[in-house]
Amino acid sequence: MRTRTGILTVSLIAAVTLAACGKGGESADAGDPASDDAFAPRAAQVAEVWRTLPPTGVWNTGFVPLGGLTLKPATGPDGQPLDEATLTALNAGFLILDTSLPKESADQGEITFPDGTPMTVGLVGAKQAWQDLAPADPADCTNTPDDPAPDGSGGPDDTTSHKVPCSTLRVTDAELGSVPLQTSRGAADVPAWLFTVEGLSEPIARVAVSPEDIDEVPRLDVPDPGDMTGLVSAQDLVSVEGDTVTYRLGVGACDIDVKALFLETDSAVVVAGSAETTGDTCIDMLKYEPVTITLSKPLGSRPLVSAHTGQPVKGAMF
Repeated sequence: MRTRTGILTVSLIAAVTLAACGKGGESADAGDPASDDAFAPRAAQVAEVWRTLPPTGVWNTGFVPLGGLTLKPATGPDGQPLDEATLTALNAGFLILDTSLPKESADQGEITFPDGTPMTVGLVGAKQAWQDLAPADPADCTNTPDDPAPDGSGGPDDTTSHKVPCSTLRVTDAELGSVPLQTSRGAADVPAWLFTVEGLSEPIARVAVSPEDIDEVPRLDVPDPGDMTGLVSAQDLVSVEGDTVTYRLGVGACDIDVKALFLETDSAVVVAGSAETTGDTCIDMLKYEPVTITLSKPLGSRPLVSAHTGQPVKGAMF
């Protein structure tokens, strides 16, 4: 993957114009006040860094995907969430090819950005896309954790687990098409190999753009966040639908009252969250909790940025 930019060092300006600052639960409105004293100054600091990002460079001119290059269906033919066995197979790449891959395809394709701007890019063939999509050996599907003892025996430090149902999925067709993909320039229409999977209503898509034409997210030199006690960080971006954005927070297994925190400006949307701890004895485990915010206008090409790191929040990997 080609990197066209290095670290960008910018100076902070004391004043920053805030378009909106919000705090909410499952859904937050752009006009809600942010009451968290730790979030507001840090969010303003990060937003100012992004405001001074030069208007040129790969962020505005290249192809910078903000998520994984493999897109998987989230529901089955009945519209219900996929069962655990299917999810395990998809995430691990336990796929069996039951068709012939196209041997010839176009060497070049076109990305179309939301404003209609086209970008010509090189393409990888179906064989390479398949290797990227299914790197695992389906035989490894049998290597799953044992069931815990039914009587709960074992010491207090033993890990409690359950046997992950494991299966393989059969791929019955492959064709070159396109998929919508969140990029630094908004949701673009991107060339992709579409793999039809038996039992699923939608194909698995693997972005077909050559690695040479994929740019990395430019990393900004952001000041240390300091004390952010009480705040939880954004882990990944789940979905963008116009002015509605869903992302996941990293919280404790027993945390409650999980809420979204966000600051919306013309150049970026800075996000974090808050949660309360029950105080009860709890296992030490990170849990991904989805939260949804409503902006004053569609996210568009503005980045969703972590208040903790100052870097873009990338798409969910699972």
